[in-house]
Amino acid sequence: SVEYRLLTNGVESDPASEYVHQSDRRDLIFAGKLDVWANTMMVQEIVREILPRIQEVVPSVKLHIVGGYPPRSIRKLERSNVIIHANVSDMRKYLRSAAVFLHPHKGGSGIQNKALEAMASGCAVVTTTTGVHGIPAVHGRDVMIGKNSEEIAFYATQLLKDIKLRETLAANAQRLVSEKFSWDTIFGQMDGILDEMFPPKPLDT
Repeated sequence: SVEYRLLTNGVESDPASEYVHQSDRRDLIFAGKLDVWANTMMVQEIVREILPRIQEVVPSVKLHIVGGYPPRSIRKLERSNVIIHANVSDMRKYLRSAAVFLHPHKGGSGIQNKALEAMASGCAVVTTTTGVHGIPAVHGRDVMIGKNSEEIAFYATQLLKDIKLRETLAANAQRLVSEKFSWDTIFGQMDGILDEMFPPKPLDT
């Protein structure tokens, strides 16, 4: 029989010196490789179905779309309140200054690194059930989980208006990522797997 071990993805946690306080965060963000079909579909859903609902309550809010190689279908969505940052060197800079990460994920594709990076950057995450597959995040404690565009818009609006709720959610998410997905944690797990597979030989006495 074949034996195997699972090792999850890791993410770099932001140092405290680079943390942007929630009171200084204003806008929405989506970040990812923008020429990937699934990401293109999420951006279009955000702009067409989610953002208008949020703007009914928070009309001044802006959406930042950050990532590599945005196709024409995304570029043509740009307007005064939808800003595209293409081919940036470091997405974390944008995640650190955003209030809410919108992630209307559908389907199954493993752990979503973009969600982990947003959580590590202190950006409150609103996603779906599949958006946190493999991440032991709890709705209302670490992230907000919506079933559809309407629920995602509702939770995002709630977080934009309630800084204390956003602070709590972001702090819990950062703690979760630090405990479960930091590189120190992943490397420790890898060392354990290697020791199990190749036990160290006892020292001669």
